[in-house]
Amino acid sequence: MALFVKPKDYAFFQGINRELVNDIIDTSVVIYAVDKESTTSNLYGESTDKIFLPGLKVRALIEHEAEMTDEEDGFGPNVYQNLRIAFHRETLKEKNFYPERGDYLKWNASYFEIGGIEDNQLVAGRQFEDKTEPTDLTNGFGLPHSIICTAFMVDKSVINVRNEVS
Repeated sequence: MALFVKPKDYAFFQGINRELVNDIIDTSVVIYAVDKESTTSNLYGESTDKIFLPGLKVRALIEHEAEMTDEEDGFGPNVYQNLRIAFHRETLKEKNFYPERGDYLKWNASYFEIGGIEDNQLVAGRQFEDKTEPTDLTNGFGLPHSIICTAFMVDKSVINVRNEVS
């Protein structure tokens, strides 16, 4: 089946998905990427004092688990929630952004840290042969569709984000 996906079909599919995510569902998140130049890291590439770039507002599809509360430690309740966020790849490409593990996002008045990225959802299952030109249908390259991130809720007090949104 993947042999019969033409550039016109791929463009139609992308247009429908862009309209669905941006105009019909219309759910936004604000992504805060780590400023790698300003953040100092230790020998292992970790940092306790991350500095973030201004927030970037992006529309996405969000699946969320129910919030869970844990009161076992005796210091008051802790709230936990996990998300699965699907970004339209072309929209991120237009904004010149690619999410990475460790980036934060704000959704529903809470902050979440991206813990995992799935970058293998392809139209018609077409696989990558060369990631330099993934949408070139004539050479048999992959047809990327979306980037799916998993994220977990974090406490606002540990985040040093700027409130600017672009």
